[in-house]
Amino acid sequence: LDALDGISFIYRDFLDSYVPPSVKFHPDAVELLDIHKETAAFVQDQTRNVLLFAAPAGTGKTSYALFLARYPWYLKRVWLFISMPSVLEPFAPNGLVQHVMKTFSFDEEQLGELKSRPLVLILDSLDEVQIQEKPTQSWWEANKFADWANVKLIVTCRQEHISDYGMCMETRTVRYLQEFGPEQMRQYVRKRLLVPSGSSGSQSNGPDWYRAGLSEEFGQQAASTGLSPDIVTETKVDEVMHSIDKSCNHALYSRPFQLSMAMDLYPSKPDVFVTTFRRFELYNKWLRQWFEQKLPKYDKLGQKKKKEELQKAVNGDMIEAEKLAWELHCGNAS
Repeated sequence: LDALDGISFIYRDFLDSYVPPSVKFHPDAVELLDIHKETAAFVQDQTRNVLLFAAPAGTGKTSYALFLARYPWYLKRVWLFISMPSVLEPFAPNGLVQHVMKTFSFDEEQLGELKSRPLVLILDSLDEVQIQEKPTQSWWEANKFADWANVKLIVTCRQEHISDYGMCMETRTVRYLQEFGPEQMRQYVRKRLLVPSGSSGSQSNGPDWYRAGLSEEFGQQAASTGLSPDIVTETKVDEVMHSIDKSCNHALYSRPFQLSMAMDLYPSKPDVFVTTFRRFELYNKWLRQWFEQKLPKYDKLGQKKKKEELQKAVNGDMIEAEKLAWELHCGNAS
């Protein structure tokens, strides 16, 4: 189990720009709560076994699940991330235990060691699990977690699907993730500008200050203007936030996932915030850019492909992606 500490590098790029959302006790509550404090309080509370994070799509449920899994030994516990759609029989007796053994290649002796340690199982994307009948037994009973030394379950699920899964999460504590407020949006934008990442790939088409990153380009700008790198950074953050404020659909970018996609596009499309009004438009632009970046630019003979040929290939990929999305939608997949 100690070897799991070596995989935290997988999350390094993701963590560089991560900003946690706030949560509420109830969707209609006024008070915003610190998600880290709520998680720590749950982990330390011996009377609670299941914590559910619920929210609409794109609000950061999976991002927070990955954040919690960044170090397998966090808050003096072992944390294991489980994508629920990958579990063969998620509601069957010992279904979760069998999945853990298979996924992490645990034998019986190692499983026994896991049972003896303080543990959190992060069960992500429950809403993507298709069911025929609602479960009538809790995970706690089905997997005999009462026999384990100290185990907790943290679950993520779309808010509108909580009631679809019967008794599996009983008895649970629920916290509702909230969209970003202005300061969280600003914080995320700042981090993305300092550490360019995501689907934007090569940034040679973007603004000079973004293309080179903070370490070189910001330093040069600061030297030429007499301003400190921090002031240059905040000036760029102000420019992005002003673009968001000018958008006809400001709320579109208050969800972390959609803000992330827009920031992926920003280096090559600085006007993305003021020219994109609907969610499907944002998805379309992001996906098209992703296909463009992944497409081989040279043929088998090493000759550079013509722009028209590349465009035709991207259009074909977009059509296939739309077909797949429709098939998933018709099959009630998330």
